[in-house]
Amino acid sequence: MWSVRTTSSPTPTCSPRAAWTTPAAIGDGPVRWCGQAPPSRSPRCCGCAGTPGPMSPCKAVAPPWWPAPFRNTTTCCCPPKDFVRWAMSTSSNAVSWRAPGHAGGGAARRDGGGLVFGVDLSARDSATVGGMAATNAGGLRTVRYGNMSEQLVGLDVALPDGSVLHRHSRVRRDNTGYDLPALFVGAEGTLGVITQLDLRLHPAPSHRVTAICGFSDLDALVAAGRVLRDADGIAALELIDGRAAALTREQLGLAAPVEGDWLLLVELAADHDQTDRLAGLLGGMRFRGEPAVGVDSAARQRLWRTREALAEVLGGYGPPLKVDVSLPLPAIGRFARDAASLVHAHVADALPVLFGHIGEGNLHLNVLRLPPDREPALYPELMGLIAECGGNVSSEHGVGSRKRRYLGMSREPTDIAVMRTIKAALDPTGYLNAAVLFE
Repeated sequence: MWSVRTTSSPTPTCSPRAAWTTPAAIGDGPVRWCGQAPPSRSPRCCGCAGTPGPMSPCKAVAPPWWPAPFRNTTTCCCPPKDFVRWAMSTSSNAVSWRAPGHAGGGAARRDGGGLVFGVDLSARDSATVGGMAATNAGGLRTVRYGNMSEQLVGLDVALPDGSVLHRHSRVRRDNTGYDLPALFVGAEGTLGVITQLDLRLHPAPSHRVTAICGFSDLDALVAAGRVLRDADGIAALELIDGRAAALTREQLGLAAPVEGDWLLLVELAADHDQTDRLAGLLGGMRFRGEPAVGVDSAARQRLWRTREALAEVLGGYGPPLKVDVSLPLPAIGRFARDAASLVHAHVADALPVLFGHIGEGNLHLNVLRLPPDREPALYPELMGLIAECGGNVSSEHGVGSRKRRYLGMSREPTDIAVMRTIKAALDPTGYLNAAVLFE
């Protein structure tokens, strides 16, 4: 059902699914799960340095759970990074083909076939599908479709003892035993290596309308976001720091279409025109000036460029201090003000920039022009501020190694103890990503 190859075009009826078989989930080191997979012939590409054991990928012969074309090889057995099988299952036929192993591949963007994958990222050309599952990424459409965990239908996972867990249900409703696939999504590679994912696709809306609104006050923007996030047809709801928009104008010559200390990008999508409805939703809100609205594809892309250019612009200042945070909506204004005060108390000319998925309270704080020797003092204070605001220290980028000492700010001792018990049961030697999640 999941690997049938045919030349017929799919005719989806209900619950279309996609299956990725991706080596990109393996990464090239014990803590690297996002980013491009390493070159297929690099002798150290898996970071295992030839360590013996059931999960040692760099043996002379590839493990049996890797895709057949790459088994029994005498070179490094990491498959090339572009090997992905994408398969859609319907009640009548199925189709499968190869596509790049990252989020921006054709498998993830099937708009032309009437289907769309629910998780879209600004880093779609570099983020791997396996890495997105390992950190339970959300992205630009999370307010509509949810995180990676909500796209998951089934998976294959190679466990530390060499066995492979296969969970691919053939029925829509399956409540038999534990929901084991959910255990591995967001586990950051600490419990097993995801080798295949079955992911749900969604009908692609035929009509979209996008707007950017300028606000003088962040609390007013948050109030608008609280209303819009529950609106029928909401497809995206993104916060853009006005300081970041100014940098985009200076560095790229790309001026934001509206003025404001804070900008809000909102998009509605449905099977009929949403322009009048969006106008009605925005009608009673307090903006600085008039919103910019894009109805046709070119106009919408220009508005989205204001949001998606942030990564390029912020990266031009060197590696920023990044904080991935999840906050209650009422606390966002306080967090933004207090975080800026903390940053400037350490380095007066540092530049804090806040942006992200406001509908979910999933925000990214990037601190530019911060000398590396100031980070060790500032970072714990920012983590403490997140806790004071009732937020979580990790939203979609994972705990990793840097935030593991702050896990107790977001999880109770019993919660952490249960997670450690699961880790010890599946990986008693601590082989997988030993530097991640736990101290």
